[in-house]
Amino acid sequence: MRQEDTAVFVVFFEDMKGSTVLKERMAEKWDEEAFQNLRREHDALIADIITRDHGGEIIKSRGDGFLAVFTKPSTAVERAIEIQEKLHGHPDLSVRIGMDMGEVRVESDDQHKRDVFGRHVDWAARAMELADGGHICVTRAVYTDAFS
Repeated sequence: MRQEDTAVFVVFFEDMKGSTVLKERMAEKWDEEAFQNLRREHDALIADIITRDHGGEIIKSRGDGFLAVFTKPSTAVERAIEIQEKLHGHPDLSVRIGMDMGEVRVESDDQHKRDVFGRHVDWAARAMELADGGHICVTRAVYTDAFS
């Protein structure tokens, strides 16, 4: 049974920069499976960092990235920095991360959060779009609470 509630979260968007072009390039050079292997490497690394010690929760995969939520802004920022440090210098993977914080609508079933909605989700997505590969873009709310 689906339920809706509200909660205050750090909304965390992450995606592989230029994944469509990368997929095409890898398919031409090797085959599409090469890109799928890279995507699986990406997914495992990002998921491990986000969810370690229940720091964050992945809401859903977006194909080449994730939508996640955190309860603590400092943890969200620390994990974003860790992701960028782990991928720094990777020959193929570059990700961008955007975050905002505020009250969101949470759609869940009895066991898991299924989706989050609201302006803070939109603002986190926009922050991610402003970031280039290897960068993190946060809104003032996240910055203020993460570093106070």
